Amino acid sequence: MDCGIAMVAMRAGLPYTKAKAFCPKRDYSYEGMTVREMITALEASTGQEWGIKSRVYPTPMRHYNPRISTGLAVVTWTSPTSAIAYVHFINIHKGRIYDPTLERSVKLDEYKAHPTHRKWMVVCELYEK
Repeated sequence: MDCGIAMVAMRAGLPYTKAKAFCPKRDYSYEGMTVREMITALEASTGQEWGIKSRVYPTPMRHYNPRISTGLAVVTWTSPTSAIAYVHFINIHKGRIYDPTLERSVKLDEYKAHPTHRKWMVVCELYEK
């Protein structure tokens, strides 16, 4: 399951298989969506305009305080074994994080405290205008 497609499905209220139609056609096991592609997919699937709140410097997840109450956070991390930087999309809604890699939503503080997530960097936030 690709995190970008999962976030489009969640924000648009669609099944994962239907959300794929709004996303770029590619093999997602090798390459995910860019931020621009995510905004395009969100706008097409929700019918709403989406904006981006960039950060001057990436913020470590352990210090992250959302500037939006509902939307998506774009995080990056580098693989310790390959030195490749990855992008991951997570949904924020009123203090809870919905991450497609987790079985349930969690409070932001719980998510930030996770040993793996603490190393991630938040690069921007996407919000419905």
